Amino acid sequence: MRYLIKKHLAWIIIILGLFLILFGGMFGGIGFILIIFAGSAYIDFYLSDEAKHERINRKQEREAKRIQQEEENKIKKEEEVLRLKQKEEEARQEKEARMAEYQKLRKEIEAMPKYENWKNAVFSKNGARCEMCGEVKNLEIHHRQSFYSIIRACQIKNIVQAFEANVLWDIDNGSVLCKTCHTKMESSKYREQNNL
Repeated sequence: MRYLIKKHLAWIIIILGLFLILFGGMFGGIGFILIIFAGSAYIDFYLSDEAKHERINRKQEREAKRIQQEEENKIKKEEEVLRLKQKEEEARQEKEARMAEYQKLRKEIEAMPKYENWKNAVFSKNGARCEMCGEVKNLEIHHRQSFYSIIRACQIKNIVQAFEANVLWDIDNGSVLCKTCHTKMESSKYREQNNL
C-alpha cells in the first residue's frame, strides 16, 4: 500500500513539474527539477525491493484469482453435466416405466374376448388375404391408427376403459397384412426398435 502512495505521489509531482515547465514562465526551471526529482524517486520506488515484492504479490493474487475462477467454472460445468445426466436417466427410467405399463396393458387387452372378436370381424370384412401383397399365409391384423396412439389419446389405463373405448374396436381401423408387410409399417418398426 505504501508503494502505491509513493507511486501516485511521484506521478503528481511529475505532472506538477510539467505544468510549471509549460505555463510557469520563470518557474519552468523549478518544474524541470521537480520532474527529475520525482522521476528518479519513481524509478527508485519501482526498482526497490518493496515495489518488486508488491508487484509479485499482485501478480500472485491475480493468478490465484484466475485459478480459483477456473476451478469454480470447472465445478459448475461438472455439476451441470451431472444434472443433465441425472435428468436423462430419470427421463429414460420414466419412459421405460411407461412402456412397461403400456406393454402390460396391451397384453391384457389382447387377451380379452372382445379383442379376438374384433380381429375376426376385421378378417371377415377385409378377407383372409394381405391387403398389400395378396399373401394368404402368416396374416396379422394391423391398426391403421396405431394401438399406442389410441391408448394415449383415450387415456386408457385399464381393461375396463379399453372395453368402453369404441375407437379401439372400430373394424375400419384394422387391416389384414402378412407378417412381412406388417413389419414394414412405421408402427411396427417403432415397436421393434423399442422392444414393444
